[in-house]
Order: sequence, then structure tokens, then C-alpha cells
Amino acid sequence: MSKLFQGARILCPSTGRDEIGDVLVNAEGRFESVGSVSATGADVVDCTGLILAPSLVDMEAQFCDPGIPDREDLASGGAAAAAGGFTSVMISPATAPVVDDAAVLRDIAKRAPKVTKVEILIAGAMTTGLEGEELAEMGLLAQAGASALSNGNNQVPNSSTLRFALLYARPFGLPVLLRAGDQSLEVRGAMHEGAVSNAIGLRGLPAAAEEIGVARLLAMARATGVPIHITGVTTARGVKLISAAKADGLHVTASTTAHHLFLTDEAVRDSSYSSNTRLMPPLRSHADRDALRAGVISGAIDVVCSQHQPVTRVEKELEFELAEPGAIGLQCALNETIAALGGDFGAAIQALSIRPAAILGLERSIGVGAEANFLLWNPLKEWSPLADTLRSRCSNSPVLGQSFTGQVVGTYRAGESIGPE
Repeated sequence: MSKLFQGARILCPSTGRDEIGDVLVNAEGRFESVGSVSATGADVVDCTGLILAPSLVDMEAQFCDPGIPDREDLASGGAAAAAGGFTSVMISPATAPVVDDAAVLRDIAKRAPKVTKVEILIAGAMTTGLEGEELAEMGLLAQAGASALSNGNNQVPNSSTLRFALLYARPFGLPVLLRAGDQSLEVRGAMHEGAVSNAIGLRGLPAAAEEIGVARLLAMARATGVPIHITGVTTARGVKLISAAKADGLHVTASTTAHHLFLTDEAVRDSSYSSNTRLMPPLRSHADRDALRAGVISGAIDVVCSQHQPVTRVEKELEFELAEPGAIGLQCALNETIAALGGDFGAAIQALSIRPAAILGLERSIGVGAEANFLLWNPLKEWSPLADTLRSRCSNSPVLGQSFTGQVVGTYRAGESIGPE
């Protein structure tokens, strides 16, 4: 049966719409009419006071399935995604076993539709075990349905290996996702190296590690002709290098995380060393955060990701430097991004929906004929991320307990409600 979503503020950057109107979704799960609509026999959903916008697409999440169910699985990760407005999520190959074998990828792809209504896209590993030494069978992973190739959050320290990995990946035409960093500079640091780390006595991780890493990845992209997507950009210098490379015509895209847009390294101090603020890459300085925000607005940084990384209390409730880095992010990503961009909802949708969808070859549009993947946002609803309001199995969020105004109250995939529950 068709559904009529009535009286919403329709906001879609890809079509340029920003108006109060109605949206009719047909029985096939596509937008049949947008604007001023009357439909006989349709189920009516009152959307007065709500924003109707394209649903979100995440390019970097760990669902830990198979192998680490105490952190997350496909069902709980999907619930967290739907609660945050995501209908498509690219999951990392960092599972146990790693997605470096086509059989593992096929297993995930077979099980996912049975346990979650969120579209699960799978990144295949570029190197075996994500260890950065031997190339994985990327061709077989592509044949099995990989949506991208990635080395997760790990580095490929040997530049020769990285070059051959990119050349091997080129014929498959899949997005290649790599995090910029320098392994030797990242071994001991627990937070951003700067005034805050010096004042509170924690070992710092220098911004130079990312600067070196970005320059290296850009050089490899130029040398091989392989388009790359640089994940987890967190520094002002990284933004500057990527912006210059784009201006030079290099085919490169980049993402940062909602946490890095919203928070700075001061969160470590202000939270009394909460290990939930220990991330990799780490939260950076105010100057870095300002550069990230400007980069997202300008398009130098194409995408905002959740970098959803569930970690159990056993792994987190340790001394700061011993705690496992990482934070969950799917359910709060839109709130954090809107706040970081000064309340600009449209810019947040560009970075969390339209641009990542384009990179992954997906469609996100509130337009006639498009698949009806959208969210409903209540801009006045107040809520706080707490252990009992988060859908992930873990609650390791650096914004735990903060108050937000605005919340996803409906997530729809092909016209069907998938959350929040």
C-alpha cells in the first residue's frame, strides 16, 4: 500500500528542495510524488513539524561480526544505524576472521538481510589479516560482492606493498579506503600531542603522523592512477594537503568523523581522563577541528563517517593509555555534525548522505522515481545518549550523557520503516 507523508519540511540537497509539502511513496517503495500531494487510499503519516531528508550512508563502521559478539553483531549494529538515520552502512573488514577471504564475505552477505533491515555493504581486506604485508585475494573478494577495498584502521607500512596493492585493486573499480598515518609515530601515543597532553602528562601522538601519511597516500594515488578515499582525516595540515591535491586534479576523496568535528583533545581533560575519549586517530586541537569544519563546508572533506567502533567495558575501564581506542558513533553522528556545522542541517545531509552515496554508487534523493530511503527528524526533541537509549551493545561514546536537541524519529528504507525501535 502507498504511504503519504504529510506536512513535512522536505529538505534534499541533491534536488535543491527546501519546502513544506507532502511525499507519496508507492507500493514499490519509490517516491511517486513530491510537493503538494493528494492520494486516495494511502496510509497517511502526519509529519507536521518534522524534517524529511535523504537517509544517511556510513562508510566506516565496525560491526564485529563474525567473531566478536560481545562488542557488536549485525543485528545490534543495524539497530544502532537505523536509530541514527542510516539505511546503508559499509562495515569494516576488521572481523574475526578478517574479511580477507571470499567465504567470509559471502557468509556476512547471506546472514545480514535475515537479521537487519539496514543495507549492509562490506569492505574486503586489501592485505591478509589486515597486517599490511601480503596482498589479499582482492579479485575474489570483488567477485563475492565487496563494495570497497580497505585495510581497516591499520597501516600498510611498506610503500612497495602499498603500491602493488593499489595496482592490483585498480581493475576492479571499487572504492579504495585507506587511513593516513605513520605507524612508527603512532606506536606509543595515547592522545593528540599538544598543549593539553603536555599539561596533563599523557603521551602524545603528533599531527605529523597524519601529515606524513596523507602526503604518502596522495603520492601513491598520483603514481598509480588509482582513485583513493582517505579515511579518518583529523588535522588542519591533512585538510590542506587534500584540498591542494584536488585542486591539482588528483582523484581523491576524504572523510573525517563526527566525533572529530564535534570535540577536541580538551575532552580528555574535561572528562577526567575518560577512556571513551581515547580514539584512533585521536581527538585533535581547536585549530584542527576548525579546519575540519571548514573542509566539510567547502567539500575538501567529502564525507563525515561514524567510525563506529564498539568496545566492551572490560576493554575500556582501564588506565587511559592501556584502554582500547575507539568509540561508537552511529546513533549520534547526525546530532554531532549538525552542531559542529552551526546548525546547518543541509550541509550535514550533504556530508552524511549525498556525498558518501555518490562515492559508493548509491542513490539518495527525494525525487520522483527514486527509491524511498529517507529519515524523519524532529528538530525540537531533546534527548541524551545514555546506556539505555543507545542501541549498540556497547556504550563507549565520548558524548555519553550530553544533551542534544533534535533526534531521528523515523528511518525508512524503500518506503518501509526500519527504526528507531
